[in-house]
Amino acid sequence: MSTTSVPAPAAAPVTHERRSAPRHSLIQRCFAKPAASPEAEGWRCIVYNISAGGVGVTLPLPLKNGAVIWIEPWNLPGAKPVQARVVRSSPLEYVWLCGCEFLTRLTDDELRAWMPPASSND
Repeated sequence: MSTTSVPAPAAAPVTHERRSAPRHSLIQRCFAKPAASPEAEGWRCIVYNISAGGVGVTLPLPLKNGAVIWIEPWNLPGAKPVQARVVRSSPLEYVWLCGCEFLTRLTDDELRAWMPPASSND
């Protein structure tokens, strides 16, 4: 009786990171609103990751790719509101996870202002 080797299943294709800057995970409350409606109050949202080139933000509804939004940090002194363009969105339970690219790339100082303060382990 001969044994036949069975080829291993093909590995999943390697996906290449397309971001041009490192991404930082965080949970930061914010307000977001369409750039076309500056008088709007804004939705209560959460920024869940950020880089110099873009941001991941939860939104209460889906926006079309290409929609431009203002994102204003809540209770984060020194961090400025940013404008971003929606490039992808997907539903997750009762929110939409939206990947956005900044209209103007953040400087190192602007990015640091959005990051949570380092905790000390005293």
